[in-house]
This record gives sequence, C-alpha cells and structure tokens, in this order.
Amino acid sequence: MSSTDNVNNATTATIHWNPEGTPVATDYDDVYFSVDNGLAESRYVFIEQNQLSERWLNHPSPCYTIAETGFGTGLNFLATWQHYQQHLADNPNSAVKRLHFVSFEKHPLALKDLSQALKQWPELAEYSKQLIQFYPAIMTLGCHRITFHSPLPITLDLWIGDVHENMPEVPNTRSGLVDSWFLDGFAPSKNPDMWSQQLFNGMAKLSAANASVATFTAAGFVRRGLISAGFAAKRAKGFGRKREMLVGQFIGPKQPAELHQRLYHRVAIRPGESVAIIGAGIAGASLAYALVKRGVKVTIYDQACAAAAEASGNKQGAVYPLLSPNQPNVSEFFQHAFNYHRHLADQLEQQGYPLDQQRCGLLQLSYNQKAAQKNQNILDAAYPVELVHLVSSKQASSLAGVSLSNEALYYPLAGWVNPKQLVNTLLKVASLSGLLDIQYQQQLVAMNTTEHHVELTFKEGLQQHDNVVFCQSHSLLELEQAKHLPLTPVRGQVSHIDSNPKIGALTKVLCYEGYLTPASQQQHCIGASYVRNGVSKIMDEQEGLDNLQSLQNCQAQAWNQQLSFAKVAGRVAIRCAVRDHFPLLGALPDIENIYAPQYLQQWQQQTPPYYERCFIAVGFGSRGICSAPFATELLAAQLCGEAIPLKQSSLDSLHPHRFWNRRLIKNRPLELRYR
Repeated sequence: MSSTDNVNNATTATIHWNPEGTPVATDYDDVYFSVDNGLAESRYVFIEQNQLSERWLNHPSPCYTIAETGFGTGLNFLATWQHYQQHLADNPNSAVKRLHFVSFEKHPLALKDLSQALKQWPELAEYSKQLIQFYPAIMTLGCHRITFHSPLPITLDLWIGDVHENMPEVPNTRSGLVDSWFLDGFAPSKNPDMWSQQLFNGMAKLSAANASVATFTAAGFVRRGLISAGFAAKRAKGFGRKREMLVGQFIGPKQPAELHQRLYHRVAIRPGESVAIIGAGIAGASLAYALVKRGVKVTIYDQACAAAAEASGNKQGAVYPLLSPNQPNVSEFFQHAFNYHRHLADQLEQQGYPLDQQRCGLLQLSYNQKAAQKNQNILDAAYPVELVHLVSSKQASSLAGVSLSNEALYYPLAGWVNPKQLVNTLLKVASLSGLLDIQYQQQLVAMNTTEHHVELTFKEGLQQHDNVVFCQSHSLLELEQAKHLPLTPVRGQVSHIDSNPKIGALTKVLCYEGYLTPASQQQHCIGASYVRNGVSKIMDEQEGLDNLQSLQNCQAQAWNQQLSFAKVAGRVAIRCAVRDHFPLLGALPDIENIYAPQYLQQWQQQTPPYYERCFIAVGFGSRGICSAPFATELLAAQLCGEAIPLKQSSLDSLHPHRFWNRRLIKNRPLELRYR
C-alpha cells in the first residue's frame, strides 16, 4: 500500500507482479524493466548508447557524474556499477577514478519489493546485496547519499520526490554537473507529467559541456523537447523489438550566473591540491575522512596533544535530528544529517570498524506545556513514522524501562554514540589511505594567503599548504581574519552519574530540558549546561547540581532521586553556536571587504568577498555529533566540484555569507556582528 503523500513524507510505490514475475507500477500500468531482458536493455540503451567506456577513458576530471530519471529497482545503477568495475579492471589508467550516480524517483520501492525484484538478476547479487543493505530506512523527501566501498567505490544520490521539484534544487557548478543522462521514467504515454519541456530545460541547466543523453523512447515530442533545450538529439537503433530510441549530446550554451548564483557561489579547490585542516574534533575528522576518499592529501593540525579534546571528547552524545516545522530548511538539513550519520556508522562497521554506540531509540518528553506544544508541532508536520511518532506516557515508560510522567515523541532509530571513539575511528580509517598526516600540539596564531598557497603560523613554526579549512571551536575567533564571524562560544558541562539498579533499567535516551543516556560502563551522562560566551573549562559544582535538578524537576520519579556523581564527575567543553542553528560551511568571508564601498555599490554584479584558499566548517553548537559528518561531506563535495546531496535552498542556509546576503537583498543596513 502507498503511504500518505505530504510535504515531509514520500509515497512508496504500489506495485504488483505480472505472470513473468516482472514488477508493474499499479498507478502507471507499466513495467519497471523489459519483460524480454531488462538487464540487457539497460546495458544497451544506457551504457552502450552513452558510450560510457569511451568517455571514461579520457574524461577531463577524475569524477564522472551520471544522472537518471526514474530509479525504480536500481537496475540501471547496478548495471553501471558492474560495468565501471570491469572498465577499471581492463583500463587501470582510465581518467575516471570516481563514479557518481544521481537518480530521481517520485515513488521509491519499499525494501521488500526492491529485494524481490532484484532476485531476478543473480549476476548482480554482489551489488544488489549492498544496495538492499544501505537502502534508506527513512524515506524523507530530498537527497539520500549512499556511498559504497566494495568492490569499488561509487556514490549514489537518490533524490526522493517529484523530479520537477527536485531537479531545480540540485546544486549546480558553473561548468555544469552531469556528464551523462539516463532518461528512464515510465513510458511517455503512461507518465506524461514527467516528460515535459520543464524536465528537458532542467537537464540542460545541469549538463556539462558535451553531456550525453540516451533514452529508450523515440517519441517525437521528446526529441523536439531535447533539441529545444540544447541537445543534439537523434534516433538510433532500439533494443530488441523496439525499432528506435533516442541519443544525443548537449551542445547548448551555459547560461550566465544569476544574482542568486553569485551571492551563494561555492568555491572549489584545484585538482591535485592539498588541504590543511585546523582542528581534530568531529568536524575536522569527518572532513579528513571525506577528502581522502576523494584522493585529496590532508594534514590536520590541533593544539591539543590528542584528537577530540573539545566537545567531541564526551563519553556519550545523543544522535537524533533537530526537527523544526516552522523552519523547513533546518528540518531538511538535520533529517538528512541524521540519515547520513547512520549510513556512515554502517559503512565503518562494514569495513571492520564498529562504533561504541546504541541505536536504542530516543524519547523527547512533553515535560511542560511549551515542550508539549513543540512536540505537537512536530507531530502535525507528519514526518515518516519510522523517523518519529507519538507515544503515551504508559508506552514511553514501557519503552524506557523506567516510569515516565509524560507522553513523548519517540525516535526509534535514534540513540547515542561515543563521540571520542567516532572521531578516532574516522581518523584511523582515513590514515589507512596514506593521504593523512596529523600533527598535535600545534597552536595557530596567524594566517596569511598568497596567490599560490596559504601560510599558517603556529607557535611551533610556519607551514605552507595549498588550502586550509578551519574546523576548530571558539579559538577561530582569535584569528584576525575571523574575529567578526557570527559565532558564539558556549560553555557546556556534562555530568557523569554512577549507575544503580533503578536508573540502570533505563533503555532509551531521554530528552527534556537536558538529556540522560542509558548506562555505558556503569555510568550515565546527564547534560548539559549552556552558558553563552562562557569559555572557562573549570568544572563548576553548581552546574553539575543543576544538571541533576533539571532531570528531577522534569521527571519527579523515584528512580532518579538517589543519584551520585561518578569519580570523574563530568567534563567541560566549549562549543561554538550560530543563532540560526546552522553551521557556517564554505569559503571564509572577507568581512572587512563586505563593508567596503566598492562592494556595497556593486554587490549585485559581484561574488561576495572571501579569502582565497580558505574555508570554514564551524558553528555546530550542541548538534555536531549528528550534523558534522554530513556537513563536511557537503563541503568535501564542494571542494572537489562534485554533486552536493542537499537541496540548494537548504544549502544556502549553511553559506557563510548568508546573514549579509539576506540584508543586502532586502535593502537593509548591514550589521557588523551577528551573534
């Protein structure tokens, strides 16, 4: 059955099976692949007619991007993955070293239907097994990034929702993103809404120079639509009993950058360049992991003597999405960050590096009227029940293993992770590439850019790199070029509580004014204080007592009244927050020149000023454990000029220039400080 279609939830496909065992989309009355030989058709129409082997040999970039309309059973993706592996085996010096597959699907198959359909292709079992393993568990609308490592790396971006809504939201590059198109929706006669001039024009906007296109249909209006959009489309011999099909190449001119593209321009590094990262917390480690996967040489510098010395060094951190129905971009970003965090953990486990974590579920308690209204707003937004749903106080108590006074929102796939172990695992796996160097006890005091490199002055000496990404905490504000960034240091103290038989029965993470975790090594974490502009790292006895009191006030239960601090009573760290809950992700703004008269007079014709070769991934606040791995995957894709797995409208909300851009567009005076 289909789920209810709404703004936050995808409608899964309703299918049935014909006598030949082929899946048929009930709503479109069309098969997902050819009854004769779907795999052979996929190889002929899309792989052969797009001339992929020939194009991969001499492609100008190490990354090749294929885009597809209609993911269906994933047959085209799996066939392409298999073909790419064989191509590299036969051509080890091929120019293309990374394959990126972007697919649009309005009605994704349910996992059980996908599994049944792919049983027809045993020769693809090596690949379909992984697709089934990592297929999205929560079908939220937007882009789901899935990366596969075996037998060869390949990235799948599965865009769930109407292609006419999603395609304009795909972040583009100035030279175009897509190198080949698989135009493979249901037949035009069955699905006329998809085969539109709007679609063809959208394809043209995303196409790189000479991008190829192939489709099984030979319909005249499709050929004319492609030609009108800028493709040289022609008929070719069809597969099997089909007399003709269409092939083509993009020859149209690229459109000049519009105002929005200039204001939210994203900068890439040059091929072959290295990157220095300042900070070995969750952001720095995640970024290093994402970059070395792309073949980028990375050096991490940290002023501490080990990784995860700041907020990333806590024993337990809750992992769940921040949902804010009144701020759709916030919810969009955090839903996909949550999904990606789960996928990353699964990836690491597949590679033999399991994390210290529990996907035990999380209860967000309606502990007072304000919290109850907030929870109701989330409930009214109708997110997928696999993501979040309401439970009564009785159900919450049963789930948690302890008595609870209030109903709650239940996040069944949420839980906790050991942040310090996560950071060290990412660094360990990244180091295996041979592309990562880590240098501790390096305190940055100054930075200077030249035409060809960045000079980083540490107390211990001068270092030069092609590029730098700042991922540290509030210490970034001590840098002259970053002192006016809209960042606020926030002191947070987490308390460690010895477990006992009563509180030890807790099986879920509890969220209220603070949070409480199930026991790990006979201790619970209660947190955390939130002191804006606090930078002291000295443990405060009163803050620890306040953490306890917050739990007891929100849930006056016998199980939480006799609690004692552990021998190591807690931990203090300084987080960095941004007032709109988004991190700053992208090029480092040159704030002085934003206020310069020459820019203010011509801002509509210019790219906002930024420091060449300098980037930032900062301001994750108290949600960095969940959001930083996804955010740095976005940044790594940007730096390497690849597809970015987030809607453009949400990506704009992460842009470091966003506060100034918004005021310029609204013709409002600029403010120097946004904290």
